[in-house]
Amino acid sequence: MLNSRRIKKRPVVYQVNKFIGEFADLKYNGVKVICTVCDKPLMCWGKTDCRRHVNSAQHKYKKSGLSPKTEFNLELIFMLMTCNLPFTLLNQQEFQRFWNMYSSKRKLPGRSTLQTYVPFVQEEIKKKIKSELGNKPLWLCVDEMIDIKKNSIVNVIARSLDPHKSSSSILLASKRLENCTSESVSNLILDTLGKFQLSTNQVLILLTNGGNIMRCVGYTLKQDCSNMLHLTCKIHALHLVAETIRQCYPDVDVLIANMKVVFRKYIEEFRKQCARTPEPPRSIVTHNGKWLQAAFYYFKHYYEIKTFILQFNPKEAAAIQESQLRFQNFQVFTDLRTIYDNYKVILEAIIKLHSSISLVESLRIIDDVYLQLNNLSDDKNYFVLQKFDIVLNKDRDFIRLREIFSGNDSFSLDPLRNFKDYFNYLNVTLLDVKRSFSVYRKIFSSQRTNLSETLLETYQMLQVYSEAHPI
Repeated sequence: MLNSRRIKKRPVVYQVNKFIGEFADLKYNGVKVICTVCDKPLMCWGKTDCRRHVNSAQHKYKKSGLSPKTEFNLELIFMLMTCNLPFTLLNQQEFQRFWNMYSSKRKLPGRSTLQTYVPFVQEEIKKKIKSELGNKPLWLCVDEMIDIKKNSIVNVIARSLDPHKSSSSILLASKRLENCTSESVSNLILDTLGKFQLSTNQVLILLTNGGNIMRCVGYTLKQDCSNMLHLTCKIHALHLVAETIRQCYPDVDVLIANMKVVFRKYIEEFRKQCARTPEPPRSIVTHNGKWLQAAFYYFKHYYEIKTFILQFNPKEAAAIQESQLRFQNFQVFTDLRTIYDNYKVILEAIIKLHSSISLVESLRIIDDVYLQLNNLSDDKNYFVLQKFDIVLNKDRDFIRLREIFSGNDSFSLDPLRNFKDYFNYLNVTLLDVKRSFSVYRKIFSSQRTNLSETLLETYQMLQVYSEAHPI
């Protein structure tokens, strides 16, 4: 029986000449296609075969001058860092036993060997970031945190501004600063832009918190970034408003603080006696609207919680006594109702701003909060509305952005009006940089408490980048 397997025919000369010019590394001598990088002829040389060869890992690493051993080590580092695994894993006997059982032909590198390749990995990720952000309008987000060792950590996040979609966030820098001053943060941002060969004229938006240091940073950078608007985080602004609400209702604040202490000790009794009542939220002052969330919880479940707390002897703990006094004061219930009716819109706004939304939706959320507060006639609301006005009026560039984006004729000569479409999916919150801080905290553990700054920054850059980009 004849073999019916089809044999792939090679294209004729004129067909090869049509597409061979698209591949700079390939040459056709009339007889065969030769790769000048790999120094060998291709077995199959249709257009698809040529593209497959040029895009292959072997060809790319040959072109970069890396050996197969180097290629393996780099890919191993990418995997370990992206999965947040320590290099010490390679030195553990059980891992080595497993490796030798299934991959005995390839020697496993040690921790010290891999660390010598870290600069190459960082350089590779920098190349990817440069190609993605180069010559595009930029949104920068900068914030500071204090880590467990009391170090001041400043992260710089970037997004390219696209008129048609929301782009992914990229970590450009994560540095420890001995003194977190406006000068040191400004220098860090400018050095970071220079490191990635990004122009200061590309920066259209700088987003920070509303603190005095970051306000000075924005003022300083405007001297170098002529097109830049300095905005403050709108969730942070709503936190300041929620803090004013907390100060206006001290009895409710005392109730929430003391009940937190009570639940810490008697949560098991609460679960048994009030099985149908949800557990209280963990209130951390006004962080992410948690204080408002706690106030709403005690309003909705007031009588169940009151029955539970009044059964205890007030002499058992000061927190129990203080909580019982507040539950026996009906004015506290009235205050809880007022907070729920008047300021539910603030918690709803914080929750909405946590999602990925357009600038139009963000502006609408802020306007809804202002209209709700402005329509209230409560005496204490005067201080809340006053705080909201102060926070918004301090952010003058946000007012300017609103007028530019709404097409106000009085801003027709504003140079940023030409970039109006790039603001369609502008983010007005610090959530991106907060997530990068979460990555920072996850890197450390009880078995990994100290890393060099270069290694730590590379871990963060890879993990943040790999969330939205295949490495």
